[in-house]
Amino acid sequence: RIVIHKPRGNGGVLKGRYKLAASELALGKESEATIYLEVSDNDVINGPKKSVSVARNVKLFSARAQHEALLNAQGELLDAMVDGLAGELLGMDSLPAVESAGKARQQQQSLMEVLSGLREQVETLLGDLRKDKLSAPEQRAALNNISQRLRASISARSQAIKLLRKQRPNFKEGVKQVYAKIIATLETDIIYLDDLLALRRVESLKDTAQDLLAAQRELRGLIDEYRETQDPSLQAELSQRIADLRAKMLDLLSRMASILKGLPGEYRNLEAARGVEMNMQLRELENLLAQGDLEAAAAELEELANMVENMVD
Repeated sequence: RIVIHKPRGNGGVLKGRYKLAASELALGKESEATIYLEVSDNDVINGPKKSVSVARNVKLFSARAQHEALLNAQGELLDAMVDGLAGELLGMDSLPAVESAGKARQQQQSLMEVLSGLREQVETLLGDLRKDKLSAPEQRAALNNISQRLRASISARSQAIKLLRKQRPNFKEGVKQVYAKIIATLETDIIYLDDLLALRRVESLKDTAQDLLAAQRELRGLIDEYRETQDPSLQAELSQRIADLRAKMLDLLSRMASILKGLPGEYRNLEAARGVEMNMQLRELENLLAQGDLEAAAAELEELANMVENMVD
């Protein structure tokens, strides 16, 4: 509760302004709070009466969280493109068994809807990326190129559908050429987007590692301060900071493990055992602080920083 003191007045109306900083809400991982204003009168005979305003929900905006959500959306687009490619390949394989131009036209119209849905998905994502300050220009350029090539594929298929209405006996050759063109384009775009996403996720992990290094430096400062002052309140703060640091590191390592399988070969040298090493290091740091061995704790923290920097490298 934040008490807003205002001067007394007899005008019946009291006006005031208070600037609420997000730091005052002391929000944790939730990054969300409900705020409201409560007013009470100064009736000393019957007791103060209270009135409460409408509650407002406040959610802190996180550019990092938004960027991660957009990376996930690009992953969903990639999956949808792979599904679209699978449909094209199946259609091409089944082409020899198609008996009439009318049947071929139905298949092409169905696949046209898939391509149109993909392009709509790309355009929506492209609009979101333009608002995202953390997205690299090459991400937007890649999606813009994909959108243009999807439009070209839609145009080629639309032309094929028009020709199929003429019921020409050699309709299969024209349809086969459309399949081949669309398949080649989708394959190229899928490979490129897959590699680009892997690079962006590596960059995201490196940013998280830099956050961990900043937390390590802050923790080192607390240890140095505690070593000089021996303030008991700092010991409790140290324990909490170490718990937060472990949670952050384990989250980083979990994210690394989740993308490891999908990374290009040149990025697969991230060590799976690193998570175990770091967790053991953090536990040792906690034990040293509990024993009051601040010199050894500082050395352990330095080793921890080296470990994170090696991961970034």
